[in-house]
Amino acid sequence: MMIDKHMIAEQKVVGKTKADTPVLYVMTHGGLFGFFTKSKKGVETLATAPHKAIAAWMAEKKAGGIRWNEDFAKSEDGLADLRKSKADRFRKYHKLMFSQQGTDLKKSEYYFVYDMKQSEIGLLTKDEIKKRMGNFSGEDLKNFVVRNASLSDRPDLLVYHKEFV
Repeated sequence: MMIDKHMIAEQKVVGKTKADTPVLYVMTHGGLFGFFTKSKKGVETLATAPHKAIAAWMAEKKAGGIRWNEDFAKSEDGLADLRKSKADRFRKYHKLMFSQQGTDLKKSEYYFVYDMKQSEIGLLTKDEIKKRMGNFSGEDLKNFVVRNASLSDRPDLLVYHKEFV
């Protein structure tokens, strides 16, 4: 990836890869965030994205882990947001999943699935849920609450939900 100097709004070394090569963070004036490192072939693009935390997460995955500089890892708009996002998403999904019934929305192809045992909520299609149901016994299925993402039905245990019995 080629980024000219006049396009760069900010750049700094923000950590090191497992191979102990520096990780360079670049933010462009246009709002693109990128993470780069050195490789045998020259400069390697670890990740680019329109959101800093997403680019950092993708870079971490590609590099197999990054030791972030303390000031970068703690920054409000850096990785801290990414680590908080899973808990924030859980709270938002949980609140929405158990909110009042009765939207006029057309039934969605997606369902909220709340795994009470693992305290996780996700969105899955009906086919994905049915496919995963085969991996659990009847008793285990009582640990899951499902609700159509349109909120057109009420939350119900997976074993009793009319779409899955």
